[in-house]
Amino acid sequence: MDRRRIVLAVVAAMAFVPTGIARADQYGPESAPIHITWQMQPTQSPKSSVPTVKDYFQSHIEAWAKAHPEIMLDVTFNSTDINASMTRMQEQAAAGRAPDLAMLDSFFLSRFYSFLQPLDRFYGPDQVNDFVAFARNGMRGPDGTLKALWVNTDVRVLYYRKDLVSQPPKTWDELIAQAAELSKRGLTGYLYPGGRGEGAVMEHLPMFWAQGGELVDAAGKPVFGDGRNRTAMLNLLGFLKRTIDTGASPGRVVNYRFEADLYPEILRGNVAMFLGGNWMAKQLRELGDKNDWGVAPIPLMAQGDPVTAAGGWTYAIFTPDAKKQDIIVDLINSLVAGPAAMTASTAAIGNLPTRMSVAQGDSAYVKDPTVHDFLALLRYARARPGAAIYPSISTELQVAMSDVITGQQTPEAALDQAWHKLTP
Repeated sequence: MDRRRIVLAVVAAMAFVPTGIARADQYGPESAPIHITWQMQPTQSPKSSVPTVKDYFQSHIEAWAKAHPEIMLDVTFNSTDINASMTRMQEQAAAGRAPDLAMLDSFFLSRFYSFLQPLDRFYGPDQVNDFVAFARNGMRGPDGTLKALWVNTDVRVLYYRKDLVSQPPKTWDELIAQAAELSKRGLTGYLYPGGRGEGAVMEHLPMFWAQGGELVDAAGKPVFGDGRNRTAMLNLLGFLKRTIDTGASPGRVVNYRFEADLYPEILRGNVAMFLGGNWMAKQLRELGDKNDWGVAPIPLMAQGDPVTAAGGWTYAIFTPDAKKQDIIVDLINSLVAGPAAMTASTAAIGNLPTRMSVAQGDSAYVKDPTVHDFLALLRYARARPGAAIYPSISTELQVAMSDVITGQQTPEAALDQAWHKLTP
């Protein structure tokens, strides 16, 4: 398949990802005495447009269902708008209509603590302590009980074409200078998600954190518009404006809400550098990309220790039915959470394991040099704040970023608008 057909195939695959929560798949007989409802994230499911991801989940779910003929799995899927789908699920939970089992984005997990069933009877301290610290902390609710399993994670990095960039930039000034020069040669110097989606905020938070910026205080109250936090956010918004004004980046970055939105342009072979997540390395290869990409820490305003952001998906149980909980835990362990399953699933997805025993194991995936580089960055990773207001902060910052990129507002006006909406 030539490059143009690959790009069209990717676009077509994205077009068929559901935009709302819809009935999609059933596994097992309708006559089965036990029905379990399950809501999945399409990018990590049999609906994925990436062949290895689709095949992994399809084959493993089918095998599990075949081994449990007394159970029918009724699977629905989140939309591609993570904020909207998580908000809708929160509404369903509040109304008592949540699925038995669901995948929850880690940054929304705190909003569900009060609805989730504790998992402590299934996972003892030895197992929980095998998870990396930020995942371990996020998996526990305010009452100390285990509320979910954080089954994979990721880091954000700068990707650069080795044939075009001999020395990856370490600072914003270096990045803009190199990218602007590459753009003058007819290339796309630097690409990033800049639209109204979580990807735009997540990818840029390390640049904010590296300046000492914080989004919320210890009580979960917004502080991103005060004092040095305001200065750090204005610096970040000013940097985004510079990428456009200098020609380092094209204005169309405002159309890219999530990292996967970058794929069609990257696959055209004209991008020199882009900001993205570690899973993109594997998925781009799966989609036919032949470029030799190097990875480097995210460029910061000033040189210093690397800073990156870690996200990932969790599995959580809503049903209070103890028998269903036993079944669901067996399913989760066999698919993504047990050591062997986490090794296989993260390799298929291109994400990183959250169990330290898996990350330090001897599987071919974690021994891959590029994956090794990603794992090394986990020590510099921060998770998004678990405060309940974070999704609202993210939404307003998405607007601010896109308005600055398009020139609709100055950094100061855009930040003031976001701040005043959340702190009336």
